[in-house]
Amino acid sequence: MKGMEEDWRPKVEAHRPQIVLKIKQKLEKLVAPGGDDAARETKLNHIATQFETMQWRDASTRHDYAERITKKLKELEAQVPAAVPAPGTPAVPAPGPQQQQQQQQQQQQQ
Repeated sequence: MKGMEEDWRPKVEAHRPQIVLKIKQKLEKLVAPGGDDAARETKLNHIATQFETMQWRDASTRHDYAERITKKLKELEAQVPAAVPAPGTPAVPAPGPQQQQQQQQQQQQQ
């Protein structure tokens, strides 16, 4: 069985750079342009490459690889805005409702 698992990898190996590029293109649509383009590009390349490598390593068949990328990419898309903040977005998380209320009370007291 192990031999069958390995058979798909040589056939797919040549397509990995295109797959990483497609992943990166999907991620780019989620991140606002601007700011430090070089840093943004580097971060997106890193995320896409790491993501593809994890799916490649964990997949047992070609179908499993494709399925993992499709399923996990949806999960990754939800995480990208936090990993690559848009320009002008604070690096710290936005205050929750309780914190906002406390801030308003403090401002009113001043």
